[in-house]
Amino acid sequence: MNTDDISSINTLLRKNIIKFFVLAILLFVFVDMNVKFLGNQKEMRKATQRLFWQIDQLVKQNNSEINLVRTELTNECLLRSQSAAYFLQNLDDSFIEMNNLRTLAKKLMVDEIHIFDKEGNLINGTNPEYYGMSMNSGEQISFFLPLLHDRTLSLCQDLVPNTANSKIMQYSACWVPGKNIIVQIGYDAQRISNYIEKNDIAYIFSLLTDSTDSVVLAVTNDDYTIMGSTSGMYLGRSLYSLGLSPERLKRAESGIHFKIGEKVYYGIFAQCDDFTLVRVILARTLYGNVFSQSLQLVFYEILILGFFLLLVSSFVEKNIVQSIRDINERLLLITNGDLSASVQVSCTKEFKNLSDYINQMVSQLKTELDEDTLTGIYSRRAFYRSLEQLFEYNRKDLKNAAMFMVDADGLKAVNDNFGHLVGDLYLKKVAEALCVVQGKNRIVARLGGDEFAIFVYGEDNLLHIMEQNALLDSMRSSSVMSLSARDQVDVKYSYGMAIYQNDGDNYHILLKKADERMYQDKQKRKAAARNAALNTILKND
Repeated sequence: MNTDDISSINTLLRKNIIKFFVLAILLFVFVDMNVKFLGNQKEMRKATQRLFWQIDQLVKQNNSEINLVRTELTNECLLRSQSAAYFLQNLDDSFIEMNNLRTLAKKLMVDEIHIFDKEGNLINGTNPEYYGMSMNSGEQISFFLPLLHDRTLSLCQDLVPNTANSKIMQYSACWVPGKNIIVQIGYDAQRISNYIEKNDIAYIFSLLTDSTDSVVLAVTNDDYTIMGSTSGMYLGRSLYSLGLSPERLKRAESGIHFKIGEKVYYGIFAQCDDFTLVRVILARTLYGNVFSQSLQLVFYEILILGFFLLLVSSFVEKNIVQSIRDINERLLLITNGDLSASVQVSCTKEFKNLSDYINQMVSQLKTELDEDTLTGIYSRRAFYRSLEQLFEYNRKDLKNAAMFMVDADGLKAVNDNFGHLVGDLYLKKVAEALCVVQGKNRIVARLGGDEFAIFVYGEDNLLHIMEQNALLDSMRSSSVMSLSARDQVDVKYSYGMAIYQNDGDNYHILLKKADERMYQDKQKRKAAARNAALNTILKND
């Protein structure tokens, strides 16, 4: 790792810190905006609930006043018809004619007086244009038909339009005591009608004020027509024209977003007795402060990020990058073969531990040389490193090659009978016997314990390899280790051979094949030894 590589660590850390902070800022802003969105919706719902409650109370109060006015008007109308009947009962029938009835109408302050006979036919009155009509002449006048069957009744009709005079009238009728006639009076109720009109929902909503981007609506529950609105442009329209439906309102427990034209609105709903209240507000008005507050928050977070980066960069340069430089310089010396170099970086606990690990590794490298300390041949690590180099980078040098796996026979018996020092000498003798194998290139190694390996390569043909195989076979029957003038131990071993290309094209397979054949050879030699011992016993018997 050169100086540029080390310097880039600081840059890399800064980049990763920036990435982390950017993601953290985005996540935080996302969460913060959603919290503010929900908070604004909650405040909107609270304010709307208060407004809806006020509207509901106002409508209920007005309805109560309207009902009271209607009751008073009905009683007044009935009283005037009964007063007319009282005057008429004391008059001779000849005096009951149009002019007298008009005079009576002025006294009673009514607009019309009509006289019906007992069959319900209109026979006289202040308005001759109605003569000839009967209580069966239409739905409006048929309201008074029950009088024909019950003389005790006094009936008062609700406000009805008089199409002939374009007036709102209220009619009441009763029997004239002692006579077979019914008197009906008509009362101009335009004043009362105007009062009722000014107290209906549409009028009430026209008096409500709200922000320009918020609209309050009252929607009928039967056909979902907007019967009241703080904005006249919606009055009389259908709820469907706003992109809403009753089904969607039922699913919207707290509020929903929807579009009117190209604008997005947020709507809140409440069910009243006879209608549904709806308040919609422009989304940009509801959430406008959220975006400005979020931008301000991002600005402050960027300032904090810049300050934090300065601190981190300074710390990293002083405590990490410089320490890595020091370690890198010492490792370069070790790589170049100076195993006396050591690493002494202790600015943090982690770097101190790393320095100790490196020094321990170098110390181990000093003791674990490529030469096996007992036999003087290659160690296991050197053997595998050499094979890796050959098969990975110099395969063309292999040509004809063979792998031999060798296992010393009888090592346990030697150790048990003569001790481990003699056992070590026995292993050295096995190694000497293996080294008689010749070749243009060979690697002889002790893999561990009583296990050895030989790799012969670079031969022009397989004949020489087979000759080495025969030589290896002959050496295990002629090698002897002298323990004393009288004691000798035969140096024996089992082995197996695997031919490169024929048995495999990588050293792992060759080692496996050679090991399997070595094991077969060992089993064969053990069986031969048992048979020989058995034959000796039989001869002696």
